Amino acid sequence: MKIDLDLRHHCIATEVKKIYSRAISHYFKPDADIEQLEKKIEILKKLLETSDFAHLRNTYPELRGHSDSKIDIKALDNGEVFILLNGKRIDIPSIKKRG
Repeated sequence: MKIDLDLRHHCIATEVKKIYSRAISHYFKPDADIEQLEKKIEILKKLLETSDFAHLRNTYPELRGHSDSKIDIKALDNGEVFILLNGKRIDIPSIKKRG
């Protein structure tokens, strides 16, 4: 599955939240593709719960927003999820647990 991101107006975290909210909203519509939406919602929820978006924004300025770069979230059938930034793979770091 590939999820296109539009970071022209806001950062990656805000965009992922917006897409997640839209997917949940669309899930309850009569014409919804439930199977695809469930996969999309699961991927986005996991990203929101576990991803270190601050690190991504600090490392890749394009992910801070106001960017015309081609940015996608790619999820493989084996469960692997990563970002494609202008075709270049970026692994998504997890939030470090503080103890």
